[in-house]
Amino acid sequence: MKLTTQTKITYNQISFEQSDSPDILDREIHPYHEILFFMEGDAELLAKSGKQKLSAPALLVIPEETYHFFRLSPQSSFVRLKIAIPTDAMEKIPLKQVFSSLQIIEHPDGGIGYILNRLHHILEENSEQAGFYAYSCLMMLLCELNMASSAPKEDAFHTHPTLTPLMEYISANLSAPLDIESLARRFHISASGITHLFKKEYGISLHKYITQKRLIYARKLILDGVRLADISAEVGFSDYSAFYKAYTAFFGHAPSKETKGL
Repeated sequence: MKLTTQTKITYNQISFEQSDSPDILDREIHPYHEILFFMEGDAELLAKSGKQKLSAPALLVIPEETYHFFRLSPQSSFVRLKIAIPTDAMEKIPLKQVFSSLQIIEHPDGGIGYILNRLHHILEENSEQAGFYAYSCLMMLLCELNMASSAPKEDAFHTHPTLTPLMEYISANLSAPLDIESLARRFHISASGITHLFKKEYGISLHKYITQKRLIYARKLILDGVRLADISAEVGFSDYSAFYKAYTAFFGHAPSKETKGL
């Protein structure tokens, strides 16, 4: 089932992508819901709840703004199918139950397995009507997921006891100073220790994690109508210029673009 090219289709703002390249696993936090189907390969999932081994086939349902990082096994082949769903693209679809938490379905079968297999062949063939067919499969998949109870057990994840409260503190204090030294003092660990531990457990630097969380929060504030001039201080940036550069680099467009149509 080795792919020779990467296939990507967009239909009704929803992106369907299938690839054998690990380079697509490039963002740890994003402002859209994601369905990720590992078809081949082994990986380790690093999430807020901790770590868990994944062996294909495995389906992940990832809510928007949920931290996740995949550490791929270098010895195994890799094929994955990804669906990116902007929340405003499906306003009339009951997504809250499906995307209430990060879910993992190992070896999906029954209706879910059949739909994923059909979606794989649709993207592989990439016909003229592939977007419509893929979208139809997504509707059926969401129905199946809505009826299924597939959240992972809490004991499936393993993490350091310091890091879960640290991440919860960061999420609750995105407007406050979150420098490494003050966080280290609060959680009674050295600055170098907390930096090393976070990178080891989550595959991302603590500074990068805080920045991504703040930028996602900033986008919410913009969409809620908060003035751009007030945003940078609200999300912990020293000045608007630094915020503007970080926002543009992360989202691929300027903050002012979000205000169009509001």
